[in-house]
Amino acid sequence: MKILFVGQNLQQGGVQIALINTLKELVKQQHTIDLFLFGAGDYMTEVPPEVNFFHGTKGLQLVATPYHKLAQKKLSLDYWYRLVLTLSVRFRNSHKFYADLFKHQKTLGVYDVAISYFTDIPHGYFNQGTNQFVADFVEARQKIAWIHNDPFEGDFEVEHCRQVYGKFERIVCVSKACAMKFKQFLPEYADKVGTVYNFFPLEEILEKARLINSETLNKSDTPLVRLVTVARIDNQQKRLDRILEVGKKLVENDITNFHWEIIGEGPDLKNNQEQIRSAGLDSFIVYRGSQLNPYPAIAQSDLFVLTSQYEGYPMVVNEALILGVPVVTTPYAAAAEQVESGYNGIITKMDTEDLYHQIKMLLEDPAQIYQFKNYIQQHPLNNHIAMEQLDIVLENRG
Repeated sequence: MKILFVGQNLQQGGVQIALINTLKELVKQQHTIDLFLFGAGDYMTEVPPEVNFFHGTKGLQLVATPYHKLAQKKLSLDYWYRLVLTLSVRFRNSHKFYADLFKHQKTLGVYDVAISYFTDIPHGYFNQGTNQFVADFVEARQKIAWIHNDPFEGDFEVEHCRQVYGKFERIVCVSKACAMKFKQFLPEYADKVGTVYNFFPLEEILEKARLINSETLNKSDTPLVRLVTVARIDNQQKRLDRILEVGKKLVENDITNFHWEIIGEGPDLKNNQEQIRSAGLDSFIVYRGSQLNPYPAIAQSDLFVLTSQYEGYPMVVNEALILGVPVVTTPYAAAAEQVESGYNGIITKMDTEDLYHQIKMLLEDPAQIYQFKNYIQQHPLNNHIAMEQLDIVLENRG
């Protein structure tokens, strides 16, 4: 089977990692895989060598490059070209803007299956176009759109999505909960909607966790409970501001046997770092910034904490469990599909107060953490269900 995947870039992010993991599984199945990316990114070296790679025109590459990376080179031609593109899209609608860029893109060929892998919704001006490219500029027997988020929490626009997803034979969601929400969101497309869980390169994750990393969690002679969070530093969705509030309450109640590391980059990084310093919590909570390999830090922790307001099927939760680390998480739609609350972690209520109480309970009784760890060891994860789900979708069964 000849399959095309279309994405925006391979910058750091959960969707990008999910794409790479899916490619790694599919090349094992002897499929012919093409990957078309608008831009590049930090994870390009992770793409399997068996995958045929095509990149976008100069304009598409710049559109898919995070602005903060170009802003560091204000004297470069790329910076000014990106600025012109930014002004151009603001004077036109995004659909026409991307259509003009795609017209200059070489034709890729004919495919059995073409997949728009990035959730492509009309917010802002950039970070769009993958659905449009697959729908209007690719020839394929079957076209599939991938959904990585809850459409209600992600504030999808109904009429736009009705028009766009009408051009696809299948709509794939990364969790059963996400699929159920999408069927409610666009019930007329319910028969198109299916579920494919994210894949995980189990041995590779374990191997990377063993690599020496100078930025892994701090060691201490004091018996601390080590917490870790890996996420895009975005308070709107990821709600990392909750960490500050939880930390304050813990210290105010004389619970100081913890060290909490946050790994990732994003728009709220500097603001969050400053708030931690201003609150005098920088000896307890540390923002480490971006790390290409966060697995050693996760593996050396006692608890992984997810604070998000909404998610689709967060990769990092399963990665923590693969590394034997229990998870404390807010109740995003698919939380119960990943975390068995009371067995391999805890699903809290969707509020900071309960998140605080659950973490406080574990800090006061660390023995429960080790019970979670024992359960995880006895119930290892695998990719069997995800592979069965993907086969059904690719063959357009069910």
